[in-house]
Amino acid sequence: MSKPLIGISTYLQPARWGVWDMPAALLPAAYPRLVQAAGGLAAMVPPDSPSYAAGVVAASTAW
Repeated sequence: MSKPLIGISTYLQPARWGVWDMPAALLPAAYPRLVQAAGGLAAMVPPDSPSYAAGVVAASTAW
C-alpha cells in the first residue's frame, strides 16, 4: 500500500533570501514533518483560487 498524499496549504508571506525580496508560499517545517511521521507524503499547496481545488485533487489521484 502506498503512502497517502496529504496536501498542506501554505501561507503567502513576504520573504527575503539574498537578493530576493518577494512574496513566498511558506509553511512551518513541523507541518510536513508531522505528516511524514504519521506515514503520509506531504505536498505543499500554494495559495490559489478555490476554483482550482477540484483539478488539484484530480491530478493528485493520478499518482
